[in-house]
Amino acid sequence: MGRWLAVGSRHVGPVIEVPEIAVPEQARLHGRIAVSTIGWRHEWAGLSRRDLWERCQSVDPEEHVEADNILCVAGLSLFAAAVLWAGLEDVNASLGSPFSASYLAPIYGAVGTGTTTPADTDIGLTAESTNSARQPVISGAIQNASPGNPAKVAWAFLFGLPLASVTVAEAGIFAQATSTVNNGSLLDHALISPTVTQSTLNLLSATCTISVGN
Repeated sequence: MGRWLAVGSRHVGPVIEVPEIAVPEQARLHGRIAVSTIGWRHEWAGLSRRDLWERCQSVDPEEHVEADNILCVAGLSLFAAAVLWAGLEDVNASLGSPFSASYLAPIYGAVGTGTTTPADTDIGLTAESTNSARQPVISGAIQNASPGNPAKVAWAFLFGLPLASVTVAEAGIFAQATSTVNNGSLLDHALISPTVTQSTLNLLSATCTISVGN
């Protein structure tokens, strides 16, 4: 049995008061990022991003590294807001519309060359790459929870051929983001060790998986 955490009364939004309660301090979010390089095939020229993604799933990567990541405060706050909205969107108006719609989308994945140890206070990558520019979600998946096993949600990103070779040493995903460098709220940040080299003849895929469980 986990430790118990006393939560004092606090104001959440304009109409909800959380009383003094005790909850088991067991629930956890855990993030993991996998990065792979895929050699370019000339027959792939002209394919859509979605078709390229499908082709990438059918070949072995040249390099593949998985890394645990740090979930960051800014993105976690949006994560909580999005979960809250999902649970009361249908009754928000009848409550007097105390909350605004909140979603994680648009989500963008980014890679970088920085080697600074990630922290939960990070708001951006240490050195986000512009040669291998950030990309929107290309695919997603969910794994249902089962006894003793957490639920999982995953987002995947496909990076095209870079302008110049990139030594990928970090990766992360941004919520409510655009294609602009360091725009949005950083949800997770990971060091990629050993580093992965994306040459000008490599596509790169990144998959972020977040586990939600005890």
